[in-house]
Amino acid sequence: MKILIEDITDEGLEVEVDEEAALFEPSLKGSPFSIEESVKGALTVRRFESLIDVSGSIRATVKAECSRCLKSFEVAVECDISSRFVKGAAKGDGGETQLRKGDMDITYLTGEELDTHEVVAEQILLELPYKPICTEGCKGLCSICGSNLNDGACKCEPHEDIDRRFAKLKGFKVK
Repeated sequence: MKILIEDITDEGLEVEVDEEAALFEPSLKGSPFSIEESVKGALTVRRFESLIDVSGSIRATVKAECSRCLKSFEVAVECDISSRFVKGAAKGDGGETQLRKGDMDITYLTGEELDTHEVVAEQILLELPYKPICTEGCKGLCSICGSNLNDGACKCEPHEDIDRRFAKLKGFKVK
């Protein structure tokens, strides 16, 4: 949802978020995630001179692929949002600029609109696990035949994982 900056009053705006899942596909492109249902939540947008503060919470259901067994499963994402924006370009002459701690929390806006979709998509991505796992006890796939070990033991004969560089030492006996 796009909000005109001039429409943000001193009291702020209360914004209900209800965005279709298809809008998030470009943000999740190349990742093992997809959003299945619409993203819902509530945001409060306030303006203090040139500073715009966006806060609130969102909920989404994200479909993920387990990094161990490749099974699809759903992840419930619930997170709080707190972002700050400043209208105008970043200060500096285009060269190197030393950043202060407060500068890292600010996004600079160009134009007359604030796009809340970008804020929501960014927060959802930050909440997702780096390596999604369907269950804590997931056994993954057999490294030989590729069968899902969560469904039961595979039919591969037991093998020892021996580094081939040390294979000759297997028969070595110390007296």
